Amino acid sequence: MTTLARSSPIRIVQLVLQGLVALIFLVAGLLNLTGAMTEEMMRLGYPGYFMTLIGIAYLIGVLCLYQSGLAFLQEWAFGAMAVTLVGAAGSHLAIGDPITRAAPAIVTLILLLAAYALRHRLRR
Repeated sequence: MTTLARSSPIRIVQLVLQGLVALIFLVAGLLNLTGAMTEEMMRLGYPGYFMTLIGIAYLIGVLCLYQSGLAFLQEWAFGAMAVTLVGAAGSHLAIGDPITRAAPAIVTLILLLAAYALRHRLRR
């Protein structure tokens, strides 16, 4: 990556979007690990242990987004986060929740996809 690419407006937007996604996943991971999401996850039909698994996975995903040694881990993190967001939105819709209940996952997915697209644009 050139010096210009590191400080370009596209890079800044990409970093802001990635930072927002990372913050969302960090908070969601901590909420799952502390049990704050128990009622909602049970309402969606998930078993109690799922919150621990998903909380740990979210935190690992955030770490993978920011490590620079293995680029494929960043790719996997983006992919895994996209899958969990599709699953979250789908879970709400599958039990008949209104679209507004799925909206946070959908908006986060859009932010994630935009960050990923800009990341690849910068790598060309």
